[in-house]
Amino acid sequence: MSNKSFFWDYLDRRLGPSPTPVWELALGDEFPLIRPWLTPSPKLATVVSCERTRQTGCDYRIVPNEDGSFVGICDEDRCPRRAFDRADLICYEIQNRRLMKEAGRLVGLETNIAPLEPPGVSLFLAHLPQNPAVQILFTRQSNPQDFSRFVEHQILAGRAPFILLSPTLRHLTPDAAAHLQRTDCKAMALADGVEPAIRGLRATNTFLAAWKEVCAFYS
Repeated sequence: MSNKSFFWDYLDRRLGPSPTPVWELALGDEFPLIRPWLTPSPKLATVVSCERTRQTGCDYRIVPNEDGSFVGICDEDRCPRRAFDRADLICYEIQNRRLMKEAGRLVGLETNIAPLEPPGVSLFLAHLPQNPAVQILFTRQSNPQDFSRFVEHQILAGRAPFILLSPTLRHLTPDAAAHLQRTDCKAMALADGVEPAIRGLRATNTFLAAWKEVCAFYS
């Protein structure tokens, strides 16, 4: 595996379920580490990338047949039709609650996970043990607008102060950062030191030190 983890970066770019080949292509050697965190989605893929996508720039549109089989059609007429098995079209999504329970364990949290609004992938994780007035939240958003909307919603809902965990902070705009600072909220990127490992997740010493520093702010 390379020195750079693609996992958290990928989660920030794709919120919905993906077929196995998409996960494999995005994560490379990391995929076997991530596979235990994936669960089948009830929906099947309606579009599948062609093996020659890099050359042709096309995808297969999946069409069901009356006998229950599936055929892939290239609407660009660049590739021949291809038969697909149902197993080829099963999409998998990350088990966010299980993943965040594991992340909480790394930093010594007893999580009590619950969903948050607005839509996206957002969870309440726990109260900070040394200061129960501080909540710990998690969100995955795919663009700066939705990230800012989430931050503003939590502040207006009276959740501040809180510690916000996110796969990365690529979507944290200056305005959203200012909102967090004014309300004594902190944000941390899991990509800064939480990594997939053979047995769950592991946190670097640097990340754990940063976590302790953030927690000490509320002591």
